Amino acid sequence: MASNAQQSDAAPSAIIPMAVLRRNRSATAASSTIQLSTSALPPAPSQQHHHHHHQQATASVPLLHTHPTSRTSSSSMHHQPTPPPAARLPTSPPTTSLLKRLALSTFRLLVWLLIITCALATATDLYLQALKKPYTASIFLQLFIIGSYALLAVASLLFAISRFMTVRYALARLPKMYIPITPADGLPRHVQRHVAAKLDRSTRLVNEAKPDGLAPVADREWGEPGTPLEGVNFRTATLTSVQVLVQHVRTGGWPHLVPRTSEFALRRWLRTLVDARVVDKRVARLYADLVEAARWGDEPITVERYLQAMKVLAVMMAPTGQAAAAPRFSMGSSSETAAAAAGADVSALLKDRADK
Repeated sequence: MASNAQQSDAAPSAIIPMAVLRRNRSATAASSTIQLSTSALPPAPSQQHHHHHHQQATASVPLLHTHPTSRTSSSSMHHQPTPPPAARLPTSPPTTSLLKRLALSTFRLLVWLLIITCALATATDLYLQALKKPYTASIFLQLFIIGSYALLAVASLLFAISRFMTVRYALARLPKMYIPITPADGLPRHVQRHVAAKLDRSTRLVNEAKPDGLAPVADREWGEPGTPLEGVNFRTATLTSVQVLVQHVRTGGWPHLVPRTSEFALRRWLRTLVDARVVDKRVARLYADLVEAARWGDEPITVERYLQAMKVLAVMMAPTGQAAAAPRFSMGSSSETAAAAAGADVSALLKDRADK
């Protein structure tokens, strides 16, 4: 019993070091593989962030802030530095000089010429010896020599083709960590030119497909970080401005006006304001066009279109006596200055629309 216990106690002590050794070997192999794969990658260039601020207007605008759920800044996509050339992978074939490749090609040509010369010399010598024999034996020897050399040529050709196809198939099954696009990789010149032309075409298509300003369409509807419009979604803020106008009209001393509800169309409600001489007809039509473009249109609501809607809103709220309660277009401007600047901008916008 004691001996069995000793053997059972000794068995794990003999097994554990082997397991630990195997685990250490696997960990060492994994770490070396990771180091090899990471060392083969080129260093990532440091991206430079350039923030472009929107030009501030001279009048004040309602900053209707919303709470975005997800937003990416487009400033990080501007002026990315050109990445350095990628380092050569350790699995790629070594580059050889032109002189070495020329010497190797010349040596192969000389070997093939020597083999062909020896084969032709032996065939000619055997054929001349066969001609010296009697006629019957001479014909038999000639046919035998010609058939033997023809069979040798066919067998050699089949063997070379088989060897070539076997090597090509074996190389094709190997996983490639690089794409040979240089003559040093053994690529023919016309194939290299074709690959380079296709890569240039792909680069050109990628550059042409990028939007203006290297910014996605989704980011153009958000205020730039670090500006007074940071955190403002222009489409949502334009739609929310309708509620601001409704609230100001309700508290502006016109109790006879019908309050707007969700079932009341915007243009119809604005028509009641026009009939009551609260707002101008052209300004109301321009504001309705801007709000409907934000609600139903497919084009992005940029900062310029948002500022147009807010200026029109400021002009519409000015006759109600609530212009002082409206937020500003820019910091430090009085309500009279803001209303005057907004009125001038809206007048110019209405003139442009009339000219069109």
